[in-house]
Amino acid sequence: MDVQVLVVEDDPDVLLLLQDLLESYPWTFVVRSTGRGRDAIELARQAPPDLVLLDVRLADEVNGLTVARELRSHPATVHAKIVILSAMDDPIDQHAGKRAGADEYVTKPVQNRILLAVLTELLDS
Repeated sequence: MDVQVLVVEDDPDVLLLLQDLLESYPWTFVVRSTGRGRDAIELARQAPPDLVLLDVRLADEVNGLTVARELRSHPATVHAKIVILSAMDDPIDQHAGKRAGADEYVTKPVQNRILLAVLTELLDS
């Protein structure tokens, strides 16, 4: 079964790294991506993803926390697994991410083994 993934990341280098990591994992991912929060919400509603990899700081006025809240409040996207990937590593930021609806919060720089463990737990549940 293909896993539909929406990657929301405005840094092209991080986006490329995430795409490379996903290709190395034991699932088949169909990846769509954007660097803008507003576009992420629209893309997710048009074709609901199984998994969202979501940065907090994005290229427009809609940040990742707002995206997470919007996805959790919409019937088409309420069941998507959301993983926030952020350089903001303060426990308060992590708590805010969870309150916004993230299933997991992983700090950048993303370590392959940690992201693999998180995705294994989420996708196998």
